[in-house]
Amino acid sequence: MSARSVKGLLGQPIISLDTGKRVGTIQELLYDTADHRVCGVVLSRAPGASSARVVTIEHIALFGQDVTLIDSEQAISEMNIAAQQPRQRLAASLIRTQVITTDGRRLGEVADIELDQRGLATGYQLAQNVVTDTLRGRLRVPVQHVRAIGPDAILVEPASPSPHSNGAELDAENATPEQSEPPK
Repeated sequence: MSARSVKGLLGQPIISLDTGKRVGTIQELLYDTADHRVCGVVLSRAPGASSARVVTIEHIALFGQDVTLIDSEQAISEMNIAAQQPRQRLAASLIRTQVITTDGRRLGEVADIELDQRGLATGYQLAQNVVTDTLRGRLRVPVQHVRAIGPDAILVEPASPSPHSNGAELDAENATPEQSEPPK
């Protein structure tokens, strides 16, 4: 799993560029579903608390392979997570969201979100089921093919999944419901 993915960034240390000090670790990512990008990182949040220590994307210098760099420790602020805009969600809440084509076929569920070093999503990795994922690899849906992200599903163009990680192609036109069922 790449460090530049939602799952890969969770738990990553955050270092301040002005002091070289470790100021925390990434507990969660704030994700803008309309722009397909990280809009902030959550350093810590007490269970059940609505406020958290957050660094917004403007103060994140880069998401590296091993650490995330921020401008300064002063970039950390308290934020009410519950008061975020409707299009902003905790990135982990997108994991296991069903991915459905606009012609009504279920492709699987989100296994991870691939990110570049600035936090822009490049694609969504899908899980279908253990057998298919093991034999063929996981599907990848490029961000450009996503039509909408809702609370219950991500809608994509019908022929949008790219080749599996091992190079095999998905025949989306002939996918059977058994192939598209999520792991249980």
